[in-house]
Amino acid sequence: MKPPDALLADLQEACQGKPFPWCWLATSDPQRGAQVRTVRLLAYNWIQATVTFASHAQHSKHRQLAADPRGQLCLLRESPLLQIRLEATWRSSPGSEHAQGARLWQKLSPLDKIRLYQGHPQHPKVPDAFWLVEGQFRAAEVLRLGDEGSRLRYTRGQAGWDCQSLTL
Repeated sequence: MKPPDALLADLQEACQGKPFPWCWLATSDPQRGAQVRTVRLLAYNWIQATVTFASHAQHSKHRQLAADPRGQLCLLRESPLLQIRLEATWRSSPGSEHAQGARLWQKLSPLDKIRLYQGHPQHPKVPDAFWLVEGQFRAAEVLRLGDEGSRLRYTRGQAGWDCQSLTL
């Protein structure tokens, strides 16, 4: 079910500024509590309400998401200041098994391929350490700060998306 046009416009606006494609993932588990990590979006489909980023197979976020697949992804645009928090359900899979794994592997810089995944920049094979984390978001909170600040919450329900204005 397609998100409302206003939310789609806000998501596109967030993609146009810095620091996109960098964003922040918040997860939690009973042992370690909440954690926030910087991730780089490799793919997104706002119409289908999905986002994808890469992770090393041994990273602790996989254990946290296995224990509780819920989390939030925060997108930020520095100017004008815009923050969008996407509440999502996440699932991890090896990049070699993901439908877009090979294509997303090619999007990484040669330095990241070596440094993060011990892969070779000119070797097309997706290494075992390269995993993709895909989220389906079911709610979004859009926060605009400035002279005319606003805070909207979008929630996907059975009949469609609802929008609610919240206090700053």
